[in-house]
Amino acid sequence: MVYTENEIYLSLLKAEKKLKKKKPPSKNTGKKCLSCKNYIPSIGTDRKNGKEQYKDWNRKYCKKCWKEQQKTKEFLEFFN
Repeated sequence: MVYTENEIYLSLLKAEKKLKKKKPPSKNTGKKCLSCKNYIPSIGTDRKNGKEQYKDWNRKYCKKCWKEQQKTKEFLEFFN
């Protein structure tokens, strides 16, 4: 069976769409950052000999927002 250029092009587009739809597994904990409202990523499996269940899921801020909050806190303490 001989395919036309148009058929080949359309099949390639379909294959590309399927690849784009697949997302890597999510690492969020289901909790959102209080500051930026993004999901807080879990860090349990990223640690050496990491496990899924760690006691650090009581975090309220993502790493970026937590650092900003600490800088603000230090700045305010400097003037008090």
